[in-house]
Amino acid sequence: MQNLNWKWVGIGAVIIIGLNQLWGRLLAEPLGFPLMMNLGIYGGLIAFALIVALLSFFVGGIVVGRLSEGESVREAAFASIAAIVVGVVINVVQTGRFPGVLSIVIAAALGYGLGFAGAKVGQKMRGKPAGAPTAPPGGAPGEGM
Repeated sequence: MQNLNWKWVGIGAVIIIGLNQLWGRLLAEPLGFPLMMNLGIYGGLIAFALIVALLSFFVGGIVVGRLSEGESVREAAFASIAAIVVGVVINVVQTGRFPGVLSIVIAAALGYGLGFAGAKVGQKMRGKPAGAPTAPPGGAPGEGM
C-alpha cells in the first residue's frame, strides 16, 4: 500500500468545498425552492443537499482520480472527509449552531463514498485501474542496470 499524497488530499478538499459552495449558490433558486415547495421544507432540503453532495463530492473525486498520480481513490476519500470538517466549520460560522452528530456522520459517510466512487471513475478515465501500484521513481525495478 502506498503512502497517501497529502498534497492531493488538500487539493481535493479545496475542489470539493469550492464545488459545494458553487452548486449550492447556483442551484438554490432554480432547484432548491421548487424542491421545498413540492417535498416540504425538510424533504426539499434533504433532496437539495443530496443533489449538491453528488455534484460536489462525486465530481471532486473524479477530478482527483483523473489528475492525481498516486493512490487517488484514498486521496479523494480523505479529501471528502476534510471537506466535511471544513463544511461543519462553515455551517457553525454562518448559523452559529453546531449540527447534530448524526448529521455529521451521515454527511461523512455520504461524502466519503461519493468521493471514493468518483475517484474510481477518474482513475478509469486516465487508464489506471483502481488500486494499481504506480512505478517507483526512476522507472521499473531493474531498469537501467
